[in-house]
Amino acid sequence: MGPGTHHPGRGALRGGRGGAARDRAAELQHPVLFRRDLHAHRRGRGARHHGSARGASHHAPLRGFPQEGAHQAALVQRGGAIVRIVLLGCPGAGKGTQAKVLCARFGLTHVSTGDLFRTEMAKASPLGKRVGDYVKKGMLVPDDVVVELVAATLDAVPGGWLLDGFPRTLAQAQALDKYLVSNGGKIDLVLSLAMREEAVVARLAGRWSCPACGEVFNLQSRPPQQAGVCDKCGGKLLQREDDTEATVRRRLMVYEDLTRPLAAYYRSEGNFQEVDGGQSPEDVARAVTAVVDGVHA
Repeated sequence: MGPGTHHPGRGALRGGRGGAARDRAAELQHPVLFRRDLHAHRRGRGARHHGSARGASHHAPLRGFPQEGAHQAALVQRGGAIVRIVLLGCPGAGKGTQAKVLCARFGLTHVSTGDLFRTEMAKASPLGKRVGDYVKKGMLVPDDVVVELVAATLDAVPGGWLLDGFPRTLAQAQALDKYLVSNGGKIDLVLSLAMREEAVVARLAGRWSCPACGEVFNLQSRPPQQAGVCDKCGGKLLQREDDTEATVRRRLMVYEDLTRPLAAYYRSEGNFQEVDGGQSPEDVARAVTAVVDGVHA
């Protein structure tokens, strides 16, 4: 992939492969034009966050996915069939939780644009600061930034993967399909976690986390024993700027506007399935596992 898509801040391309990643990003410009100021963001297909996922990069125009070279290896599963999953769902739908469940059960590589963005923001790099500006406003990170990050991670995936947060727009989905087809692959399953807006607002606006140990609490479903204090390490709990109610509603509006066409696109491809994300995490896990079991069989 190349630079550009919307995702909440992630890492830039660095290390020994940073230059190559930037070259790949520049190649991605072709048939896909991303013109909006607000682009959908999030994870490209699987890959580990290796050195290539770590460096600052150019913001070259988008073209499409690289079609040869090391990326071919990403479609070779060692010892079994490859399973490639795109996980969709609005902010707060529980994609991160279910992604961990599925990756652990089926041996998939979890690629999350959100994690990549947060890493880059934590480094306070120029790219991270740019991403942070979008995140604080409840906006999606531009395509060029997201695609660049995803491009930097593709080489490291040796087998099956789960994309969490990418694609976010129809153009991104088409770019992903073009890349896969050129390498003899395809998406096996597009799994969408559906939730009502009010349920999402209640879930996210009540979320507080501990910056010291990463523990997450919810004032409604899992409140801390002592208000404002982490049960696990005693650290002070904070609410992320993108979890306030006003920002959550803005994020949902942007998400709906940009990603609605994705469901229609993937439904037409015949690989789209939806699960009720408003159930308990355990029930959702059982449901998504059953769906993937059918594909994996």
